Amino acid sequence: MSSRSGIVRALLIALLAGGIAFVVTKQIAAPAPNGDELAWLVNEFDLNEQQAAQIKALHEAFRPICERHCDAIEAGQAAVAAAANETERAAAADRLIELKAVCQDATRQHLHEVAAIMDPAQRQRYLELIGSRLSEHHHEAPFGLQ
Repeated sequence: MSSRSGIVRALLIALLAGGIAFVVTKQIAAPAPNGDELAWLVNEFDLNEQQAAQIKALHEAFRPICERHCDAIEAGQAAVAAAANETERAAAADRLIELKAVCQDATRQHLHEVAAIMDPAQRQRYLELIGSRLSEHHHEAPFGLQ
């Protein structure tokens, strides 16, 4: 076997392994559907019925806001892609950065409101757990509780 075909084979194997790792990681990191998120939250943070009901109401009220942010970000991404020249692209990219910041700030506030319903020790643990997910959120769907 020539060294060229060995390199090609190694690259193909690396790409395949990377693709498999990506799919597995996405499945593991994927948030549960809304009903399961609340059940997870109740179990993970030992919430009582009153806390669960308050968090459910908060999250249901926030969901349409989050969806509007996702829609705006999607439109912003489309504007960047459709820009006719570099000036338009730069302006659209700046607007997209602003839209993402608004979304992240609103979501962070929502998560703090959810955490405020929890006992102090659980509140801190929740914010530490969820904080890293927020910074990694790509706005392809509304942010969840988990």
